[in-house]
Amino acid sequence: MSDRKQHVRKFYENLVEEQGCAIDGFEHVMREARIGRVELVITGDWEDCDFICDSVEIEQIDPASPTTVIEAFQRHMWFSQHALSHVFAFKFPIEGQDTYAMGITGVADDGYDNSGNFIEIFDADGVLLGSALLSEGEKPNWLECPIDESEWYGRTLKWANREDQALDQYKQWSEESAVRVEQENGFTLVVIFQPE
Repeated sequence: MSDRKQHVRKFYENLVEEQGCAIDGFEHVMREARIGRVELVITGDWEDCDFICDSVEIEQIDPASPTTVIEAFQRHMWFSQHALSHVFAFKFPIEGQDTYAMGITGVADDGYDNSGNFIEIFDADGVLLGSALLSEGEKPNWLECPIDESEWYGRTLKWANREDQALDQYKQWSEESAVRVEQENGFTLVVIFQPE
């Protein structure tokens, strides 16, 4: 492994530990470094809400990002639609060179399926430097491949089958099935349902 790759991985290991990402996910990680996100939210002030979210906020990833980073963001957005997860894209300079990261947090109302936290990191050219499932109190066990459906706890559809339109019926959220979609300057609010 190159010294640069090892150094970048160490930076992200420290970031994950300092920010508590293995426990709390990536929602509050250095917002000034965020370059895109897909976040499932409850917009209303509801008590005893049985739903994971009522809407999805999407900030499209910075189009100046490397193609492979943009593709990773799109892949994780697709998984979010099927396996309910938050996706946060970041750009951090390390020793004068940009690096990119996808922070993924699966969510589920039973606290079991898809409740993991994951990270993928890329160099300035968009070359994957590693991915990992994050576990509290443990150093990441870096993989040399991107996070895919095999990493999720629950039954997740295969990324390789994403073009199959029959899979659209399994989406937990989408703009097509939304009650309302608001778009403005790269920000999209997908309202899944509204209380009566």
